Amino acid sequence: MMEVNSLKKIAILLIVCVATVMSGCDSDVRLLDTVPADAAAVVAVNAVRLNEDLDGVRNGGKLTADETLDRLLVNSTDRAKKQIKTVLMSTAIDRNMVVAFAIHDKDGLRGVKEMIKSGVYILTFKINNIAELIEQLEAGSKQSVGDFDAYSLDHTTLFVKGKQGWIMDGDPQRSA
Repeated sequence: MMEVNSLKKIAILLIVCVATVMSGCDSDVRLLDTVPADAAAVVAVNAVRLNEDLDGVRNGGKLTADETLDRLLVNSTDRAKKQIKTVLMSTAIDRNMVVAFAIHDKDGLRGVKEMIKSGVYILTFKINNIAELIEQLEAGSKQSVGDFDAYSLDHTTLFVKGKQGWIMDGDPQRSA
């Protein structure tokens, strides 16, 4: 159950890490084509490369990528932490490119600081194995919402259409 604050934390984490991993991102027009043109912020991350960079043991340090993420997400709930780590580490997702983007809330707030506080955050990614992903996220039962399959993750929803997934907060009907 990834709460809104956890989505904000992952968006901030991705924004902070983008400088170190942007050169390792593979371009994938299809994912980026689903980002609205008026998105307030967009970050594309190669999660495979991010995990390599976070793996201190591999780089001569003491913490694994998993332990590093635990420290970065220390104030998140256990369930939110699990969901964030699933998106960044699971082979059920094509981790060569994970895209996070923010859209302005209904009040149309401007500026990065205001967007971080009150924007709507969306993660999108290609799915390699939907059954494995649903199990790892401990998603609720499938519901149809328009052209999407929707799975409840408590304060967020996993939407699936074909091989693409989106995790976003808010009302599933409105979000779809």
